[in-house]
This record gives sequence, C-alpha cells and structure tokens, in this order.
Amino acid sequence: MITDNRQLIDAVRAALIADESIPTTALTRSQVEFETKNVHAFVLTMFPRTGQALLNYMDTLYLPDWDYTTYHNIRHVISTLQGVVDYASLYQVDPRTVRLLLLAAMFHDANHTLGDMSDRINTALAVGTLKPVQYLGAMIPECMHGIGNYWLADIGGERYGDATEFLSELMELILDTTFPYNDLCDPPHLVGVFRDIDRLTIYRPDWYDQIYSGLYLEQAAPKEVKFVNYCAAQVNFLLGLQVYTLLDNERLATAIRRARHVLVTAQTLGGVS
Repeated sequence: MITDNRQLIDAVRAALIADESIPTTALTRSQVEFETKNVHAFVLTMFPRTGQALLNYMDTLYLPDWDYTTYHNIRHVISTLQGVVDYASLYQVDPRTVRLLLLAAMFHDANHTLGDMSDRINTALAVGTLKPVQYLGAMIPECMHGIGNYWLADIGGERYGDATEFLSELMELILDTTFPYNDLCDPPHLVGVFRDIDRLTIYRPDWYDQIYSGLYLEQAAPKEVKFVNYCAAQVNFLLGLQVYTLLDNERLATAIRRARHVLVTAQTLGGVS
C-alpha cells in the first residue's frame, strides 16, 4: 500500500506504461516535441508577418516547466494550440475565427498564479498581457505596437475599426475561460468550443502527466487533497462536462474511460477499497 501522494503518482504512471495505457516517458517527450513544432508552424502560417514576434512574446509569459510539477505552463499552451489545429483541420472554420482561437490559446493563461489566486485574477492577468494601445486609430495589443501595420494585415482587417473589434473579441474570449463558469445561459458557440479546447488536455499524448501530475501538484496537493480523492474528482468532473463539438464528444468518452482506469489503479495501489 502506497500512502505518499508523489510516490503514488509515479506508481500509477508505471502501471499505466506497463499496460500500455500511456506511452513511455521517452516516447511522450518526442510526441510533445512534434506537437510544438507543428503548432509553431501553424501559427507562422496564419500570422506570416507577426507570428514569430507573437511566439517570442508568448514564451516570455509562461514557466518553461516541462517536468510536470505545474499545469499552467508552456506545455499547456502547446496542448491548447494543438487543440485549435485539430479543430481547424476537422471543421470549416473561417481564417478570422482560427486566428482568434490561436491567440486565445497562446495567451489565455499568461502570467498564471499557479493556484495562489482565483481564476478571475488569472484571466485578468492574461488579458493584461494584451494591453491595448492606439495605433493610427485602431486598438491593437501593446506588444504589436512597433509592427502595427503587419498586425493589421495578419488579422485581415480592412478597416482600422476591424482591429479594435478583433482585439475586443479576443480579450472577451479569454475572460470567458474563467473557472468555475457562471453563465446565466448557454455561452456563445465559440466560447464553448474554446472551453472544450482548453480543458480537455486529457486527450493529448501526455494526458496523465499534465492532469494527474502537473494539475494535481499545482492545484490540489497544496490543499492537502489525497491523490486518490483527486482521481475520483477527475472522473466526476469529466462526467459533468458539457461539450460543444462532435470531436470532443468522441474524445470525452475516451477520457472518461481513462480517468476511471486511473482511479481504479490509484485505489488498488493506494490500498483504498
């Protein structure tokens, strides 16, 4: 019976590798590196003039922590960006919407407090990284001020008002990821789609390390939540999700099966009946 939470995380990982529920650590690393190259290339395609500047700025806003002791780091951003790529490849999505989703993915958790403060503050900090400034009559992100004409061209704005509207929609989309959701009615479709993309990192190749190591150690362990109890909460969380795309309905069913398998494995190794 394993009572130490960190030891239990590692023991469950080893059991999942043994029964081929997750890939080996080395294979996972190669898949993550592939995803990183893939999403970078996609960003550069959708933002040919400003993509590299956006990626460079993004890298300054997140912890480069890939040992999965936190969740809201650059790895989660890559996971979310990959979700946008997947969505855009399977549905007929107009370029403007793709660009909104990409930028929301890049900056929605920027400067995250990693469990120290409420998510309302986290999303406010994220929006703050896109502080708007006026550029020739248009509101654009401050980080783009020096290359404003390129930004306007990359977002497809034919009028300066288009840029202001685009930035406003982007910032609102990020704010709509504030958790727990408190919508009085169903959110707009794009908000629902982006919430799907943001929260279901459990279907990425390193889902166990992201959710059951990084997120647990960042959010639950400091509150002294036992790992087995956290695993049970993950099952309940997935069972209660409302999803907005057919793609994520299919992925969600797989994610629930995986979460139940993790729970049973953790209960067995932790001596919990």
